[in-house]
Amino acid sequence: MSDWNPETTPNFSLQEMCCKCGKCGGQCEMKQSHMSRLQGMRNILGPLRVTSGYRCPQHPEEQKKATPGAHAQGTATDLQTSNSGSRFKYVQAAVKVGMQGIGLYTNFVHVDSGHETMARPALWFKS
Repeated sequence: MSDWNPETTPNFSLQEMCCKCGKCGGQCEMKQSHMSRLQGMRNILGPLRVTSGYRCPQHPEEQKKATPGAHAQGTATDLQTSNSGSRFKYVQAAVKVGMQGIGLYTNFVHVDSGHETMARPALWFKS
């Protein structure tokens, strides 16, 4: 269940944070604690481009998993990046605001504020 109040995070909209699977009607179950940390990253870095926020259990990426991921728990966001320098800055900001999971990918950085079944803190890289 979402406890996020979008008024507390003026740089993030429901539209960009909601599920985009096309099956659930755009559910948005983001957690306030995660969104507050994400707003903290925005305050440090400036504009951030969200590529994935909440994902419902029917989302294709969640369907690949044995148990729901942090996105389905409302505690994760993927942020578009363009180069290694921006990825480094995102990691610095994520650590500073207390993100617990950081995944580095070729064109985005995954940040999460916790996961119910995966060990945290954690850092990983996938190309």
